[in-house]
Amino acid sequence: MAKFNTIQGGLNIGAGKTFRRKLDDSGWEEVSIPTIKRIETYRGTTNASGRYTITYPTAFSSNPTVIPSIMADSAYRLSVRVVSSSTTGCVIEVAQRNASFLSLLGLDILTSGVTVQNNVSVDILVVSQ
Repeated sequence: MAKFNTIQGGLNIGAGKTFRRKLDDSGWEEVSIPTIKRIETYRGTTNASGRYTITYPTAFSSNPTVIPSIMADSAYRLSVRVVSSSTTGCVIEVAQRNASFLSLLGLDILTSGVTVQNNVSVDILVVSQ
């Protein structure tokens, strides 16, 4: 006759909890239920201010990890950053780095700055802590 593993107690076990499982004839072992992370993905286009705003349909219990990315030609020297993040939403900004020379008293000085970019497609991965 085959032996089956049994769970001691009920089956209402939440993520991150442990329970004891009966081994064949050698006793019991502790088994952990892994913590399940909430993962959401978003895709959008930046507005005239170079920003894309997300409001989560359901708030996270703590600030999630926000991972933005852009698919663009590297010649544009685009950068993407998280401007703000909370349990209820986040704001992403896309900008282009600019380099230019400034002539001052006959010397060329390299200057740089950023210009926000509108109408850029942004992909965002949001993962609970």
